[in-house]
Amino acid sequence: MSDLWSVLPNIIVVVWSFLNIVFMLYLDVKKLDILEKYLEGSKWVLDAQTVFGGGIVGRNLRLHVVFGIILLPTPCYWRGLADRDAGNKIPKALRAIVLVGYTSFLMNFLAVFIV
Repeated sequence: MSDLWSVLPNIIVVVWSFLNIVFMLYLDVKKLDILEKYLEGSKWVLDAQTVFGGGIVGRNLRLHVVFGIILLPTPCYWRGLADRDAGNKIPKALRAIVLVGYTSFLMNFLAVFIV
């Protein structure tokens, strides 16, 4: 029984990692086109679509670009990569889904080093 308790944190981190991968794939496949539609005029999104393409890795990288615009809209505006209100164009519910996914991903990344 004590062996189970010593391995349980590792099992939790592995399951959590798997769930994060599934959630990121869901965002890549189902929500990325919707997110990019709200950010149509952004130079960074257009460049990412051109450079990264439509494969699963490319879609994931494009999702990271959208996340960067949502998280840091002002520096993106200063550099000319997005409109001033680019982060606010996306509905709050959709922004929350993306931010929760990335927060979970970051917490999982940190948990790997702690456990």
